[in-house]
Amino acid sequence: QALYNMFTWMNASVFIFNTTDLLNGCLWACEILAIPEGLGPFTEQKLTDEGLQVIREWVAVGGSYIGVRGSAAMAMNGSYFEGLTTTVGLALVTGTSYQVEQLDSPQMTNVSINRDST
Repeated sequence: QALYNMFTWMNASVFIFNTTDLLNGCLWACEILAIPEGLGPFTEQKLTDEGLQVIREWVAVGGSYIGVRGSAAMAMNGSYFEGLTTTVGLALVTGTSYQVEQLDSPQMTNVSINRDST
């Protein structure tokens, strides 16, 4: 809901779609794919290997991917979670995501998107 509200506030057109829509080509009409918080392996399973490949190809030609928490970790090619090191299927970025236990204070980071926005 927060992502939907943010993009609506930014006056962006927002489309909510499922894996079937993704496999049928709807992503190619979009500039940004934002996936809300979710457990990376569970989300990847729902997207299917074919859906992950569609996302990789779309990003390779200029699409922008935004993932929140587990969906951000899913963009890495490696993950360290609950004591296990695994390979993650989406693998848009070379690196490893790490599970964060308890943060003493809120953490923020700057994000740069390679698109102009009004």
